[in-house]
Amino acid sequence: MKIFFLSLCGACLFYTAAHADDFLAPKQQNFGGFETTLHEKGTELTLTQQYTDLTKNQGHTHGTTLSANHHGTHYGIYGEIGRIHSQERAYQFKAGFAFSMTDRLSTKVEVGSSTKNKNISPEKFGALSVEAHAFDRKMMFIPLLERKIYRNGIKTYLMALDSVYYSDAVNSEGCYWATQLHLKNTSPTLTRFQSTGVGLGTSYIHPQKYTLEIYGEAGSTYYENSDNLNQRDYSYYLIRPAIDIYLTNTILFLLKATFQRTKFYDAKEVVASLKWKLDGLP
Repeated sequence: MKIFFLSLCGACLFYTAAHADDFLAPKQQNFGGFETTLHEKGTELTLTQQYTDLTKNQGHTHGTTLSANHHGTHYGIYGEIGRIHSQERAYQFKAGFAFSMTDRLSTKVEVGSSTKNKNISPEKFGALSVEAHAFDRKMMFIPLLERKIYRNGIKTYLMALDSVYYSDAVNSEGCYWATQLHLKNTSPTLTRFQSTGVGLGTSYIHPQKYTLEIYGEAGSTYYENSDNLNQRDYSYYLIRPAIDIYLTNTILFLLKATFQRTKFYDAKEVVASLKWKLDGLP
């Protein structure tokens, strides 16, 4: 098992919001557009299947992703390889590393690429984020700066800020609520506000049993990876319900559906994941 995991991570290392401090209680949140894992040391393998359908002859996209991460006491690594099938077909790879600077502050660096395609997946990808905890760890803040460069010449920056509030336990079983505020802006330069969005989500968590979530977002947007970046923005809104269920003590099933409406098309997306937690690896 150790050889298998190390081989997978050696081929595709990528970290997405992993925080490896072992003093944190196990928590797993999936909010709009990002996933935050706060749990004890260990290893996870995840298989994800995604399908997106666009109306008005805009086509559809489906993809499969295999990822693996490992959390030590003060570091985290994550590996991901995925296949995307849309107007074109491509494989994408992501790799990254995170480390704790203090017991309440950690940072992560991400890089990625893809096989040859025009605009369904970036040729170069990079991101830098910080995760900070405050108010006795009842709140978490994650500022993010992300850069994408596509083969058709389009370059974009994403600036985002997420804040999450965790409530105290609401019953004898340790259940609690988590609420997230999401702010983002995507544009060709760091000084231009072109595609902005505001999201709000809330989750009810029953530890080691299930999580129920609802997330909504609205804002203005454009086709990020096409040639019309200078055209006028158009508004959008979306809603995303989700559920996570522990099938066993080590296997977690995650399902979320997104319904988005814009001026030019509507989108429906379903993402299903199966996560296997492997405890005991160093």
